[in-house]
Amino acid sequence: MLILIGSRALDEHIDIGRVPLDTDLIGTYNDIVRYSKANGSTCFYPFDNGKYIKMFIDGQHVEAEVAWEGSSAESIMNHIANDSDTRMCGRPFAIPSLNVLYMLKMSHRFKKNSPHFLKTMDDI
Repeated sequence: MLILIGSRALDEHIDIGRVPLDTDLIGTYNDIVRYSKANGSTCFYPFDNGKYIKMFIDGQHVEAEVAWEGSSAESIMNHIANDSDTRMCGRPFAIPSLNVLYMLKMSHRFKKNSPHFLKTMDDI
């Protein structure tokens, strides 16, 4: 199962007042590879020691965090899989509840050196 997170997932619940510029996912390595191949990714490469994978699909930047065994991404996936408010929208990914998206945004609120800090704070 792939999980849509970030601004695009938030925009599925509420109007965030802007167009999300990228797509953020969490998934197992195999699910990410399948998604990449099924959607004609023009570029696929790992970064941050294989924690993340970047892809370009239809000119769109897609970043996926790999849910390796024992990782925080795996814990998030397990939590979302057991959350009754997770939405399965007939797409290749699940959309977490607003509570989970809020939790993820709050976990990034102290990254003041991030270029996305103000956007994250606005989303919260």
